[in-house]
Amino acid sequence: MTAASRVLHAAPKAPSAGELVQRARAFVPVLRERADEVEKSRHVSRETIQAFKDAGFFKILQPPRWGGWGMDPRVFSMCWANLVAAARAVRGT
Repeated sequence: MTAASRVLHAAPKAPSAGELVQRARAFVPVLRERADEVEKSRHVSRETIQAFKDAGFFKILQPPRWGGWGMDPRVFSMCWANLVAAARAVRGT
């Protein structure tokens, strides 16, 4: 089990907005750990994409009829703000 999987295990039903934001915050060290690899390879690894799926980030805005949670776009925005802040901190921009 990877560090991301341990920290970001997705629940079978829709988590709360607060839980998703916490998952995004918990993902920050994982992104920092993988930053050099991403810069060298010029792409995001399959493991990172899978960890995003496992955390449920791709289901936030996806309609329930297509297997998502159909949550308020503000939840997505709050999660993404944490992830973007981590990326900027790593890159120093």
